[in-house]
Amino acid sequence: MKCYGYIRVSSFTQIDNTSPEWQEKQINALAAKHDLVVDEWINNLAVTGTKPFYERPGVADIDFQAGDVLLVAKIDRLSRTQLDILQVIDDFKKSDITLITGDFGKLTDPEDQMAALLVSVMSMFIEWERKNLVERTAEGRAEKKAKGLYSTRSDCKWGQFVDDDQVFDHGYRALAIDRMVEMRLEGASYREIQKDIIERYSCGRNRVKLSLRTLGNILNGYKDDDAA
Repeated sequence: MKCYGYIRVSSFTQIDNTSPEWQEKQINALAAKHDLVVDEWINNLAVTGTKPFYERPGVADIDFQAGDVLLVAKIDRLSRTQLDILQVIDDFKKSDITLITGDFGKLTDPEDQMAALLVSVMSMFIEWERKNLVERTAEGRAEKKAKGLYSTRSDCKWGQFVDDDQVFDHGYRALAIDRMVEMRLEGASYREIQKDIIERYSCGRNRVKLSLRTLGNILNGYKDDDAA
């Protein structure tokens, strides 16, 4: 028998009652309550709750055996979709694996019909809450864009960064783009340009990131036929 502690956060900035530290504390308390000791930790940091449980890093490599125990601080740390939660519980029941969460207790007892009902209802709420959060986030980002503000790095173009909801250019952006166009006009390939830009504008560990796709998008923004 092996006892696993499972921790998941969707981003490195999660705080309050979902931070990795909080979850670890809750899981250790849960283990003590059930006279268990965590043998192995599964840490899914920056992993979305909509990704199927068995496909997540660290989980896919584990060969759960009969008698094993999985401890989770809260049911929504296990998953954010009803189907996935119910699938994991059903699989664990059939394989004689115990799942215990801080908010629902033991969820794999085939005789506990009330627990099964509560999980079904709660998992529906979790999925509804996730969908509402996605909608609210999209609305918030759209509102910020309309005001000329930005919320994440995905709102930036290459060579830009977000600070205090505003977008700024890195110092090398204008020079780098001029260099890209110049090299392309001289007949350089995309890979030659990519290598030159990364080597020219990187500084120590602060390496410039430039994919071939991004490079192509930048150059295609210029209508000069010779640069196509």
